[in-house]
Amino acid sequence: MLLIYRNSIAINFKGIKFEQTLNWEQIKAKAKAEKKYIFIDCYTTWCGPCKMMNNNIFGLEKVGTFFNENFINVQVQFDRTNIDNQQIKNWYADVEKFKKMANIEAYPTFLFFNPDGELVHLITGAFNEGQEFINKASESLMPEFQYFTLYKRFKKGERGPLLANKLVPVALKANDRKTAIILGDDYVLSLNDPFTKDNLMIIYQIIKDVNSKAFKFFLNNSNKINQVLNDREFSQGVIRNQIYNEVVHPFANKAFINNRKVDWDSITQKVAYICPELSDEIILKEKLNYYKDAAMNPIEASKYFIEYLNRYGERMNQFEMNNYIWYFFENIQDENYLKTMLTWSKKNLTSGDGKYYPVYDTYANLLYRTGEIKEALLWEKKALKLVTELKQEEDIKIYKETLDKMNNGIPTWPTN
Repeated sequence: MLLIYRNSIAINFKGIKFEQTLNWEQIKAKAKAEKKYIFIDCYTTWCGPCKMMNNNIFGLEKVGTFFNENFINVQVQFDRTNIDNQQIKNWYADVEKFKKMANIEAYPTFLFFNPDGELVHLITGAFNEGQEFINKASESLMPEFQYFTLYKRFKKGERGPLLANKLVPVALKANDRKTAIILGDDYVLSLNDPFTKDNLMIIYQIIKDVNSKAFKFFLNNSNKINQVLNDREFSQGVIRNQIYNEVVHPFANKAFINNRKVDWDSITQKVAYICPELSDEIILKEKLNYYKDAAMNPIEASKYFIEYLNRYGERMNQFEMNNYIWYFFENIQDENYLKTMLTWSKKNLTSGDGKYYPVYDTYANLLYRTGEIKEALLWEKKALKLVTELKQEEDIKIYKETLDKMNNGIPTWPTN
C-alpha cells in the first residue's frame, strides 16, 4: 500500500505509525477491539502537498503521539499506476467506495471513522504546522464538530440556528458549500458576534442570492465589515459582484439572445431598489461588458469604458484594467482614444507590486502604436526581462516576437 517515498515514515516510530499489511476489514476490527478511531491518509502519487505532509508533518513526534494514541492509522493510494503492487491493488475496491462515500475530489483528503467503522469526519488540504494538523484532527473525536455526524442530522430534516452554527463551518471546510448555503440564513441568526474575520468570511461564502440574510448582512453593515477585514472595498465588491452576476448580467444577456433591445431603464430600477448607492456603477459596468462581449461593438464599449474610468477607475484592479485596455488597443483606431488609454495604462503600471508583467507589455504596445517607438522598446525590454526572470516560456516567445516587430516597424496590433 505504501509507495517508496513513504517507507521512511514506516520506520520512524516517533511519527505516525501506519498499518502496513492489514486490509480494510482488519483495520475496522482492530479499531473496534482497541476502541480507537480510524485515520486514513488519502493520497495520490502525483500530489505534491501529499508528499509534503508525509515528509514534514507525519514524522513529527507530537503528531505521532496524538495519532498513535487515538487512531488506527493507514495510508491508502487513491490513484492507479502501472507499477502498483498487489497490496495497493487490494485497496482498489475500497478506494472507490471511499471516493463515493466522502465525495473526494481533492488531495490530500483525510478521512476519520469512529470505532464502529462509521465515517464521521474529513479534512482536505495540507498543513504547514504539526500543531495545526493536530488541532483540526482532534475535531474528528468530538461529535459536535464531525461533519458527517452533523450532516446526518441535516439529511433527516433538522434545521435551525443550533445545527447551522456547527454544520456550516465544517461543511465549508469539507467543500460542501451547497449544504452551507441552504443553512445560510440560520447561520447568520446563530451568531452572537458576527464581526470576527472568521465569521465574516463564512457569511461571505454562504451568500445565496440578493434576498438571503447573508447578502443583506453585507448590505447593511458594509463599513463595519470593511473595518474588521481592513479592506475599504471588500463589502462593496461582494455586493457589486452578487448583483451583477445574479440580476444585471442575466437580464442583459437574455435580451441579447432573444434579439431584443436591452431595457436599461428597467434593470437600473431593479438594481437601485436593491442597492441605490452602487446602482450607477453596476449598470455602467454592464453596459461596458455588454457592448464589448455580447454586441461586439468596441466603439460603443469604448465610450462606457472612459466614463467608468473617470468615475470609478480607482476601484478597478490592475489585472482587470489591463485586460480592458488591451482590448481597446487591439480594437480602436482613433489615435486620441489610444492616447487616453496610454495615460491610464501608465497609471496602471504603479497600482500593483511590479511583478504583473502584462501591464509593461500593454504600455509598451500603446507607446509603439502612438508613435513613441524609443520608449516603447525600452518598456517592452522591461517586460521581457521580467517575464524571463519568472520563466514564463510561452510569454517570453511572444514578447521577443513583439520586440522584433517594433524594431522592424511592423504593427503589433490586428490590421485586418
